[in-house]
Amino acid sequence: MNKAMLEINKIKTLNELELKRGKSVAKLASEKIDLTLSTPPRKDAVHAVEVVMSVSKKFYESCDNRTIREWKDLSVEWAKEHFGPSNYIDVTLAKRNGAPEIHYTFVPLNGDKLSARSFIGSPGKLASLQDQYANAVKEIGLNRGQKRVSSLARFKGGDPLPSELKHKLDALRSISLQEVLHRAGYEQDDRAGFRWHRTDTDGSAISIKKNNPNVWSNWATNEAGVGAIDLVMHINQCSFSDAVKELNEGVSLKTFEPKPVVKKTINKPQLSLPEPDINKSGRVTDYLLRKGIDKSAVDLGDVYADIKGNAVFVMRDIQGNKSGAEIVGTSKMIDGSTFKQVAPGSNKSTFFTATPNDLKYENRLAICESAVDSLAYAEIHGIKTISTAGAPVKDIYKNINLFIVKNDIEAVYLGFDNDEHGNRFAEQANKELIGSIRHKPKLEKDWSDELVTMKSDMELYRREVNCLSKDIKRDRGLELEL
Repeated sequence: MNKAMLEINKIKTLNELELKRGKSVAKLASEKIDLTLSTPPRKDAVHAVEVVMSVSKKFYESCDNRTIREWKDLSVEWAKEHFGPSNYIDVTLAKRNGAPEIHYTFVPLNGDKLSARSFIGSPGKLASLQDQYANAVKEIGLNRGQKRVSSLARFKGGDPLPSELKHKLDALRSISLQEVLHRAGYEQDDRAGFRWHRTDTDGSAISIKKNNPNVWSNWATNEAGVGAIDLVMHINQCSFSDAVKELNEGVSLKTFEPKPVVKKTINKPQLSLPEPDINKSGRVTDYLLRKGIDKSAVDLGDVYADIKGNAVFVMRDIQGNKSGAEIVGTSKMIDGSTFKQVAPGSNKSTFFTATPNDLKYENRLAICESAVDSLAYAEIHGIKTISTAGAPVKDIYKNINLFIVKNDIEAVYLGFDNDEHGNRFAEQANKELIGSIRHKPKLEKDWSDELVTMKSDMELYRREVNCLSKDIKRDRGLELEL
């Protein structure tokens, strides 16, 4: 079924918001609150609300990128209308379990006070918001997800429930979820104590809400519930009555002692970028020319030579701040290899960006494994291209998705190397990034070698590859040109 789903998460403090969305978002929320409120907010006030809008995996796999962009635009427009355009502070696009989701964050300002209740209210109002959201996106073929019916309602069937039975059910529901999971063979995660795993499952985890230990969720199946009865129904995929029987007549619950969550303190090294040496710039220019890269074709503002003559490619975060660097030797070492490293203290979830001087496609983005390959790809195709500085770290996809949303990117080309590692990187990236398409070199292992081959004899190259864009899905209108 093509389902549209909506979830609401309250964020009570600015510290919690910073952990969830980063310093810049927390700072924006703080400034908005300070400018609006004449007095400090209540200690228990909700400082921000995260609205998660998602679609089913079936819908995502059946539609094209234009439909996904339309869903994104309709969703953000609906959120701004319902929660106040002036309250908006952040929106990001992510991918979970093979389907996209939008994280829309706003400050619940109602007049001169913080009031999440006025926007979210009771469970009845939340259900109404879910109905309204589904109505807003129905024009692109989405329907509301199935409404959840409480286990009590399923049991009652509309008939009065005897008080003795009601007390018994309440007692079963109040059984510790940790005890239920422990008895069902789940093990507590050593790093995140609220998450539980079982080795014989598909790898999905069941989480217990930190501030409400009677609420559980399974993100892999997009299911959640309250109390032990619902949890047993979920684990055993059984009926309400069978779950009651299991809890009521099952073996005695084992004594549960939660594992202490040990937080490791890691002292991150300070960022240390190499000092530039203008006298060595010629070595970097010559190195790039050997790689086929023409300094007149791409912007080299974030490329410089250090005192050893190495090429330094500066990495930046989403805000444009320097966050690291790829360092590559411009000549071969004694053993014939090339010196490569990331500057100490670099944040590998950020990236070097190669921008062609003749930008052909403003709303497209490519990803390569190295800064040199990014420059080569940018020169060939006229697309802004970023580097993952080797094997991509998982956190980099969050920043790339943020870049996609902020720059209205309609397609992402996965230009990883044409080898086993590159294919594996592309497979993982495709799970994390919206609108991503595999695009690997045709004749060579990487894009810098491809550029050298292409420039050596352009006509021969064209004949041999018969147009690089053949492997791009033409029905989406995203083919590339040489």
